[in-house]
Amino acid sequence: MIDNRSGTSVFNHTWQAGSKLAEADLYSGMVQGIMLIMTESVGQGDVKEVTLEHGRLIINGAKNQLVVFVLATTKSSKTLRVALNRFSDRFIAESGNNLDNTSLSSQFDGASRLVEECFPFLPVYD
Repeated sequence: MIDNRSGTSVFNHTWQAGSKLAEADLYSGMVQGIMLIMTESVGQGDVKEVTLEHGRLIINGAKNQLVVFVLATTKSSKTLRVALNRFSDRFIAESGNNLDNTSLSSQFDGASRLVEECFPFLPVYD
């Protein structure tokens, strides 16, 4: 989850320990930059997915929201998009006013429980 105002990472979850992912704030700033540039320059709405040679970024959120949810995956599917939507809806509902101040990211540590509930079909790799 990325704070849309600052571009900083608020919550991260990794299913595969030791997977290659850039430092959280660098990654989140890059995603926010892609979203802003594409939305402003192309003018075709908000970015929902970014396709890479060996992966995808599924994005749930808009430039006018406080937070944006991003799922990095090897393949995209309707099941993953629905699960990400469910996660973001439940996260926002449970976080309430805490989204106004995301600088205390520890307040969102309980989101790991939501990950388990919304993505029960994804295996955890050690």
